[in-house]
This record gives sequence, structure tokens and C-alpha cells, in this order.
Amino acid sequence: ERAGTVATLVAEGHLEQAEGYTLALRMCESGEQWEWAVRLLEMCRQGPGLEVETCNTGIAACAKALQWQHSLEVLDEMSRVRVPVDVASYHGAASACSRSGQWEAAIAVLESAQGAAAADGETYAIGMMACASAEAWAAAVSLLAAADKSPTPGAARDELTYGIAVFGCERGGAWPWCLHLLEEMRSGATEPDAVTLACASKACATGGNAAAAKAVLAELRSRRLGDSAASVLEEASWVTDGPEMQRPVPLSALAAMAPKEVNVYKYVAKRATPGDIDSVLEAIEDFART
Repeated sequence: ERAGTVATLVAEGHLEQAEGYTLALRMCESGEQWEWAVRLLEMCRQGPGLEVETCNTGIAACAKALQWQHSLEVLDEMSRVRVPVDVASYHGAASACSRSGQWEAAIAVLESAQGAAAADGETYAIGMMACASAEAWAAAVSLLAAADKSPTPGAARDELTYGIAVFGCERGGAWPWCLHLLEEMRSGATEPDAVTLACASKACATGGNAAAAKAVLAELRSRRLGDSAASVLEEASWVTDGPEMQRPVPLSALAAMAPKEVNVYKYVAKRATPGDIDSVLEAIEDFART
């Protein structure tokens, strides 16, 4: 439907200014129509000319469809044709690389953003998440270690960046590093959240260190953050897998940020049939009546 609307806008000649192209590109982003996004950017380039908001929206549209190469091409062109590249430009490009498992490209974007003084703590965290998700745990740990001395404003060794590093170590099977990072967090007065503890417990269990896994699980339970590593990570997975996820956050913070949404998800997940939209809608209606 959105692609049809975009086609109508083009056919009827409504796209005469960059703002119109930006609106059309937002429709492409919502509908994951990256081919239209690329076409619209070309039309804007030949028409009114590219502007920063138009380019950023195009980058985001390509990122959502996992077309990381196209996102990088737009970012590169912005510099070549002297369209201002801002923090949002780098966020979108780094996110595109992260979502597509291209951690080295994400780090390259982070380095470019730092060189242009257009990086912030979120850009840094996206770079770390790209490494962690791709099981490049050593790179994630290195970025964590360098965070406090980074020229990037907002980069720090905090709950978020430690959590990402522990997640990366769990993904990469580096359970000793999970324990080391937990100890480092405690010594620095940074309290690990539920997901960080669950990742560490899972890593130890998978790596054959049952005693360490049990000890971390005991902390999780004593702080009343969850009953098991599996249940905590299951609840968190809908965020990391969600196509709307634009930025990394401490996953266990979601309950405090959006308690109703988390409760809706739990309710629907238990009662609806996966892939059956009717059962999902019925479960949502049941939740609204309770």
C-alpha cells in the first residue's frame, strides 16, 4: 500500500522539493521498500538536490531492509557532494551495518564519525553491539576498555556498554571474560542488570562451568530479577529481534520504560499462535478486557 502511494506521488508529479522526497522516503522506510528508496534518492539527486534529512531517511530505509551497502553509499555521497553529515547520518549507517552482521563496517563508520566529531555515546554503543552480535567478542571488549578514554562524547563503561560486552562474550563462548567483566562491574560500582547476569550464567553453563553458572543465577534470583537465565533472555529476545529496534538499550530496563507494552507482549506470547494474526489480535483484545 505504501509503495503504491509512493508510486502515485511520483506519477502525479508531486515531488518537486526535497521535503516531498523525504516524506516519500519515510513511507519506503515503514514499508521496507528499499528499491523505491534508492530510486527516489536518484530522482531527488537529479531534481531539487539532496538534503541532509532526505539522505538520512534514505539511509534508514536501506538499513531497515538490511541493505547496508546502499546505506554506506548514501553516506559516502553526502560527503562527496557536500551535504552535511550529522550524528543521525552515522547512527543510521552504523545501524545498517550492525543489523546486517557487518561489524567491521560498523566500526569503520564509528571511526569516520569520530574523525568528523559527529559521534556520540549511541554511535559507540551501536558499534559495540555490531561486534557483540557478530560474535566478535574481543572487539567488543576492546571497545569497552577504550570507552573512558574515547574522544566520543557520552562513551563510557556503564551498564549499557558492559552489558553489550558480556552479551558478546556469551555469543562468542568466552565465559571466563563474562565473569571477569561482572567482577569489573562490581568493583566499579556498576550493577549488572538481569540480562547481563543471564548472559553470563548461560555462557558459564554452556562452557561447562556449572558452579559459576549457579553462582551467577543465585545473584539473579536474590535480587529478584528473574527465576532463570532462559526466562530472562526469552523476554529480552523480542527487543533484539524486533525490526523497529533503532538503538541498543539495557534490555531489562524495558519493564520500567514501558511496563504496559512488556505485559502485553508476555500475555500475547503465551496465548497467540505464532504467525496467526487473528489469534494475536484476539489475545490483544482479551488483554484489553482484563
